[in-house]
Amino acid sequence: MNAPAQQKLLDDLPLDRGIYPHQYDVAGDQILLVRLNIEAMANASFLDERILSSNTEGAWFPWARIAPVLAALPEGRPDYIFHMGHCGSTLLSRLISAVTGAVALREPLPLRALAFDAAEGPGALLDEVGFAERFSFFERCWARGSEPVIVKATSICTDLAGKTNAGGARAMFLYQTPKTHLAALLAGANTLNDLRGFAQMRHRRLRCRHAAPPLAALSVGELAAELWLCEASAAAAVHDAAGLATLNFESFLGAPAPALEKACSLFGLTPGDEKIASTLNGPIMKTYSKAPEHTYSPATRLEIIAGAEIKHDAEIRRGMAYLDAAGAENKDMARALELFSS
Repeated sequence: MNAPAQQKLLDDLPLDRGIYPHQYDVAGDQILLVRLNIEAMANASFLDERILSSNTEGAWFPWARIAPVLAALPEGRPDYIFHMGHCGSTLLSRLISAVTGAVALREPLPLRALAFDAAEGPGALLDEVGFAERFSFFERCWARGSEPVIVKATSICTDLAGKTNAGGARAMFLYQTPKTHLAALLAGANTLNDLRGFAQMRHRRLRCRHAAPPLAALSVGELAAELWLCEASAAAAVHDAAGLATLNFESFLGAPAPALEKACSLFGLTPGDEKIASTLNGPIMKTYSKAPEHTYSPATRLEIIAGAEIKHDAEIRRGMAYLDAAGAENKDMARALELFSS
């Protein structure tokens, strides 16, 4: 991209929602701006490399060049759905958007990058001021436009819920009870790879709260339990400090209409009963939210989880024993189990 085209990306950024900060390189302190189709962004299950094509316009900009644009961006911030993964967050995001017209942004990569850096603690590359400036930039970009915006975070971002809540954003934490969550994780075809993908980052975060055993010593069931415990304990800390709202996905599926209305209300949105009913009876509840071309329903989910509970019984018991031991040893882990086991 030539210099005039790059400058136009910057010039148009404050008001053009199609110009999107796709990635943040923390080490290089630079941001990739790309020009995207707004409808494609709204439909995307993941705002990662899959949203890009060979024809996508974009360029990397150092923070020093981006920073002056911050003041020109409209004031505003999105609301957030945080979650522990594999517990219906994409479905909830699609439903809220469908019944209210809110803009849904699912798993923006810059939020993940900020979460990774923050997880380093004293080893983070961004200090408190630097983090706040860059986070503010992304939030203002995400919140452009007249419609409300709800960001569905990646599951490793739960520690950031406290930062959004402190800034006045509304946020909820979506979860599953431990045994159901372990079964849902172990049912996957690529379970081990999935669990290991963010395992080291989660282990570092968890060890800030709890003397967790070495990662290499954990069985697959214990690894799944550590995933649950890491995100649950992070959410519990924010819940107790700042009142983070919570929603049990199993309870949601048991009574979706009132739960969806409650979730919308949390974000200041008021869909009508007829809109909720027609949406819940429509295709969103009958397809796999991360890949809508595939059929999937709450009944299908129950069958898969029931099968996993039988097939992976030994590993689920190992995982539950891991959680019981953690709760007995550490009051913060016990608090997480108290909050999110029902």
